[in-house]
Amino acid sequence: MEIGICGSRSETLVESEAVWLIRELPSTLFVPFLSSMEELQVADKASPAPGEPKAPRELKGVQRVAMIVFGIFVRMWTRSLRFHFGADVQAFLDKPAEPVIMVLWHNRLLLGPELFRRYLPERKIAGLISASSDGAWLAAFFEQLGIKPIRGSRHGRGVQAFRELIKASRAGYDIGITPDGSRGPMYDMKAGAATLALRGGAPILLLSYNYTRAWRLKSWDRFYIPLPFSRINVRVDDVGYGKNLADGDAMQATVILKERLMAITEDDEYSEL
Repeated sequence: MEIGICGSRSETLVESEAVWLIRELPSTLFVPFLSSMEELQVADKASPAPGEPKAPRELKGVQRVAMIVFGIFVRMWTRSLRFHFGADVQAFLDKPAEPVIMVLWHNRLLLGPELFRRYLPERKIAGLISASSDGAWLAAFFEQLGIKPIRGSRHGRGVQAFRELIKASRAGYDIGITPDGSRGPMYDMKAGAATLALRGGAPILLLSYNYTRAWRLKSWDRFYIPLPFSRINVRVDDVGYGKNLADGDAMQATVILKERLMAITEDDEYSEL
């Protein structure tokens, strides 16, 4: 997959060596991973029997082994990143523990749970993940981080996934959602995400990881992959309870949540910011 690089052109010696190392990683690490992903995507295209609901795809055998290896690599990568944040994030971290509905854009998903893993490790997190073959990889990866995957989207198992998310929230889980996933358009707040935030019964937390140096994939969302040892500027907007937002109007809440999430989002390539 093609990638581009955003951020300053100047690199420290450590960053340069890290970039060289990643570019020169043996193909034996990624070839089995990509091969297994292709196999799962082919299987995902197979139609279920008439009248039979399409179950979420799951990883098996070598696919799970590949994800374990990949997960170890990513955890080492993310631990090298330097988090910087101000009073907004500190105020949230200092609050009494209470489950939240965490909302962030899809292209910042790689670091989705990292703020909680570093500073609130005792909290439980559940995430909405697509029921597709691509979602199977993300679900397996999240499981390694101690995150409960709930499979479904507007393209499949949407109603069931919605119920499971509400149940998990009431059981004490923080809920993570990407309102423009899983197919975009980029930075498009779906009404379903706002509806979940309104009906979930938990406070809404808007979260943005703003990268100073990162690769960007040529995907629909221009997905970010931060360079090792780079700085991450973290922003949050602690919205509060959804029932107090826009008098419970999901469409109006969608507009408000998008405006507020975009206000803490940095993207030099996006002209509307």
